[in-house]
Amino acid sequence: FVTTGRATRLHAGPGVVVSYAIAGLCALLSAFCYTEFAVDMPVAGGAFSYLRVTFGELAGPGPGPPINHAEIMTRITPLNQPSIIYNNLLVSCHTM
Repeated sequence: FVTTGRATRLHAGPGVVVSYAIAGLCALLSAFCYTEFAVDMPVAGGAFSYLRVTFGELAGPGPGPPINHAEIMTRITPLNQPSIIYNNLLVSCHTM
């Protein structure tokens, strides 16, 4: 939320509240879907188990790389903010 907060302040308006509300509703609907899957198939594993049971053994590993990519990008994004602060510090020191 570090970078999105800055982009919201500089470029967006009150529509950000609406977009967060829509994202929250989508997350709620996704939670309902996973709840239904958990009732039908009460074993741990989420999307992997559901795809494996529904489509067979070969479809199980399919969502792995996109989920791993999303996890990596989620963990890398907050690391971007300190570099922006450091860059701004260097620019301000250079202009003195």
